[in-house]
Amino acid sequence: MKGRPKKNGVDYFPHLVKHGETMFFLEKQFGNDGYAAWFKILETLGGNPGHYINCDGNSHHWEYLKAKTNLEEQKLTAIVELLAKLGAIDQDLWNDNRVIWSDNFISRLSYVYAKRNAEIPQKPIFCDRKPSQVEFPSQPETENRQEKRREVKRSKERVGADALPLIPTKEDISESAIPKVKDDVFKLMDTLYREKIFPDAPKFRNTMLKKKVNPRAILHALVRCYTKRPDPKEAWGYCLEVIKDEDGNYNERDATKAY
Repeated sequence: MKGRPKKNGVDYFPHLVKHGETMFFLEKQFGNDGYAAWFKILETLGGNPGHYINCDGNSHHWEYLKAKTNLEEQKLTAIVELLAKLGAIDQDLWNDNRVIWSDNFISRLSYVYAKRNAEIPQKPIFCDRKPSQVEFPSQPETENRQEKRREVKRSKERVGADALPLIPTKEDISESAIPKVKDDVFKLMDTLYREKIFPDAPKFRNTMLKKKVNPRAILHALVRCYTKRPDPKEAWGYCLEVIKDEDGNYNERDATKAY
């Protein structure tokens, strides 16, 4: 009988009360956006298998990171590039592969993996410098297969923790305050992304907000997508059709409420 699988992720990481040069320069150049973005990047690193983030154009992780930090691409890119310049993340991996990896972050987790009696993840190596062909030299093939099963379990656990307690009805969407609607959009977007119902949900959300689509219509579309569960390749078009039908209706209702 096999023992309990070893974890390859963490549920928390140390947060020091005093910060060094990295935080000083981030806050000086980007204010609170820099502070928040850095810790949200660390949270994402902690939750990802292997503790790295693939931000290549073919990956969904960059769109998810933009949604999680609530930052435009130009600003988030500038923050990450400053982190690379300061040595907070690996500069070569970012410049060559658009991958976020932090040696300092990994070193602070050494005691966690020591308690697990597990080998700490190593910096990824890329075949032909393509992020889609990442290798972990310290992990044999059997461990990689086990990790895939563990990630499925962790994804389900994260979805259970973060999912909406109740899928909002059309009446709820119409009556809720906009901040609540936007919060529900993010939660449902995250659920759709992690359950692979709509892997492009973060990108869809960002695109619709840039186009000034009513957040209520976006939430309505994501709720319909969650309940309908179309083919993931068709989810974008499905949600777009819902937006076309509902955006004007929600704008009209909001305008009526204003008087």
